[in-house]
Amino acid sequence: MVAAVNRSGKLVLAALLVLGIGWSIAPRTALPLYDGLQFPDEPYRFVQRPAGAEETKPPTTAHGTASVTDGTTDQLTVASAESAPQISLYIPKGKLDVPAGASDITVTAAPAQPITPRAGQYLWSDVYDLEASPGSTTFKPNGQQATITLRAASAQRPQPSIAYYAGESWHLLPTFAQGRDIYIAELNRFGEFAVIGKNPLLVSRIVGNSQGNGGSSPIGLIVGIGAGLVVVVLFVLGRMRRARARATEDADDEPASADEGDYE
Repeated sequence: MVAAVNRSGKLVLAALLVLGIGWSIAPRTALPLYDGLQFPDEPYRFVQRPAGAEETKPPTTAHGTASVTDGTTDQLTVASAESAPQISLYIPKGKLDVPAGASDITVTAAPAQPITPRAGQYLWSDVYDLEASPGSTTFKPNGQQATITLRAASAQRPQPSIAYYAGESWHLLPTFAQGRDIYIAELNRFGEFAVIGKNPLLVSRIVGNSQGNGGSSPIGLIVGIGAGLVVVVLFVLGRMRRARARATEDADDEPASADEGDYE
């Protein structure tokens, strides 16, 4: 039993060593596991691609339709088709105020031409134009919270903000990070939205751009996951081996049966 335990311990230490090597191979900019199962993100799709950024497919439009029953709209969730989506919207049930007689409401978020911010502000994403049909649809101030989620082209810091465009300027919204390059804010209007940073967008930091350091190499991640699985398997096997050894010892220690007497 002692030999078996020692052998399991050596295997666990070897697996941990491999795990450490995997972590050391993985670049420090690699996406963490909590950023989603479909990692790494594909390179950002720009309406106007910055110099040095990879050429990609055009960005997609997010759209969805919600039914209207007795003047109340159903819940609506829409997202663009990129991986990860560059924009997604969540509008709870009853949040939209629609014209009388409307049987449904359609919301779209289409990539638009860039709108240059004022000095000290920089676009870190495409500009998205949010519209509703019928066009007189508005948001109700009823306490329910609709949200807009935007993916920034870069995971650089300091943290940027989601902003809406009105009065010939961008207005920053309270923004929360949902990952290294994904941000969320409250949505209470239609119009143009974008991610605004405090410094210029660095092409070398664009997530998924093979020319920069924003992408993640799968080698270290695969090695690390494999070594982690080995550790778990060895741990389970070690517990099973020790349990069988204890059961064998308990059986050896049991008193002899009454039928097993001494015969003269």
